[in-house]
Parts: sequence; structure tokens; C-alpha cells
Amino acid sequence: MNLKYSIIPNRKKYLKENKKFFMTNCNFFDKLAKRKMWDQEVFSDMKKSFYLYVLTFRGGDWSDRKARFAEEMFHEHNFPKQSADFDELSTYIETYATDNLTTEVFDELWDLYVGHEQ
Repeated sequence: MNLKYSIIPNRKKYLKENKKFFMTNCNFFDKLAKRKMWDQEVFSDMKKSFYLYVLTFRGGDWSDRKARFAEEMFHEHNFPKQSADFDELSTYIETYATDNLTTEVFDELWDLYVGHEQ
């Protein structure tokens, strides 16, 4: 366990001085997806959620439908982030579909996700 930040004397002052860093650089899911940490030993025993897998497509070319889907999914606060269940995810997508959050792209990403998990 990394105790680096839990043993800092005068923690409130530290957090106040480093607020900009925490606000801009500590988005856990985004960093996790960008680094693809689930390929490392740290997450090898865990079943990865569809949400984390799709985040790897964020920031791509806007002409890529998967990148647009990932961006839209990231901004959906009610998206089932921990789910790896096809029925739960597809029901959500069908219910809250938008121009970028479509069932066609979901099916394409789901096939990639299942292939990645095997």
C-alpha cells in the first residue's frame, strides 16, 4: 500500500497548494484507461469493466465513431461504470441513445471488449 499521501504533515495546506494539480491530473479512470493498466499485474485478477475498456478510445480522431462513443459515454454520469454485463449495458444504451451513443457502435465495441478479455 502506498502511504505517500496519507502521512503528509499539514495535509490541508498541502492540498490547498496543490489544488491545481489535483483538479487537472487526478482523474483516476481517465489515467487508468490511458495507461491501459489492466494489462499489468496489478489488475490481472479483476474482470475489467466495459467502461474502462472503452475509455481507451477517448481522445481519438473525431471522425472515429468509437472515439465519439467513448467521449459521450465518459460524460454520461449514469452510465453503469462497473458493469461487464451485456444486457445491462445494452439496455442502458437503447434507453439513452444519442447521436454518438448508438447501438451499432456499442455492438462493435462489445465484440472488441469480449475479444480483449479472452
